[in-house]
Amino acid sequence: MKQKADQYNYNLGFSNLVLTHIIGYVGLKFHNACVNQDYVVIESCAKHYYDVCPNCAKKSYSVHSKYTRVLLDRPICGKKLSIKLTTRKFRCTNSKYPQSIFSKQPYGITRRYGRKILPALYSLQNMLIEMSSNKAALITPLLGIPQSSSTCLRIVNGITEKPINKADIKHICVDDFAYKKGISYGTVAVDADTHQVLDMIEGRNKADVVDYLKEYRHAEIVVRDRSSSYSAAINEAISNAQQIADRFHLVKNCSERIEVQIKSMYKSIIQELSKASETNDIDTTSNNHTLESIIHKIKPDPN
Repeated sequence: MKQKADQYNYNLGFSNLVLTHIIGYVGLKFHNACVNQDYVVIESCAKHYYDVCPNCAKKSYSVHSKYTRVLLDRPICGKKLSIKLTTRKFRCTNSKYPQSIFSKQPYGITRRYGRKILPALYSLQNMLIEMSSNKAALITPLLGIPQSSSTCLRIVNGITEKPINKADIKHICVDDFAYKKGISYGTVAVDADTHQVLDMIEGRNKADVVDYLKEYRHAEIVVRDRSSSYSAAINEAISNAQQIADRFHLVKNCSERIEVQIKSMYKSIIQELSKASETNDIDTTSNNHTLESIIHKIKPDPN
């Protein structure tokens, strides 16, 4: 009786239309969904019964053989999801090319030799690039896509950089970072609009930065710190760009100047406060004897 109940829960008669709407992969045809307590397995195959030869770019309807691929996908309702994809091998009749057998690769779903669905792979890439491989190996099982630390490293190393159109970038941030603090430094350039790292430059001197900035001659605004070498490099490479100090250094400049001003006025402030306390002239409720009025009586440093 228990065995019959397990079989009933395991094999559910979902239609292809229902599974297509649930999973969302239009290029696949779904046969059945097998649901267990911990996982879901969906059997599928490609919709079209032909494929285009990668060599001669002609359609082929001649099926050579079939094999099954198990692809890991993002979890569904807290259960691990695997798609059992039946893949066809086709035969090309063009004798000009030595390769006559080729496999059909569903576009936008998986890649050659891949063991994951592409949306699941992209989700892993976006997450793994922000953490170490050992921590990722502990977190990925909780997300329903378990991966080892070595696999996490391979996923991160497989990330391809998107080509950057340097002519479209208008706002750049330039700052230094330390390879070894106090000894060697480099320069990082970031797109201020998208927060994407554009490049890492060895060194932070004018000669190291000026040649790189010439590639962004259409930039209108360059954000930098208080470094004179960056200022000179920007003036030489992008003379029309407006230079803006970053927020951190603006606040730092302001706080440093306030500190210098308070130090120069400290003795005078103490003297005025002591005189007022001796004559009992301090009244915090009166507008004429507040701390601000005492400070205004003191002449600040003209510099």
